[in-house]
Amino acid sequence: MLENTGFLLRFSSIIAKGIELTLTNQIRLKRRPS
Repeated sequence: MLENTGFLLRFSSIIAKGIELTLTNQIRLKRRPS
């Protein structure tokens, strides 16, 4: 049980990082004048 929760926490943190990077990239693209 403890190993499972630790895996979920690590997995969710990785997903959060990916979402954060994607959002920052989208904001940069939107700010960039076309």
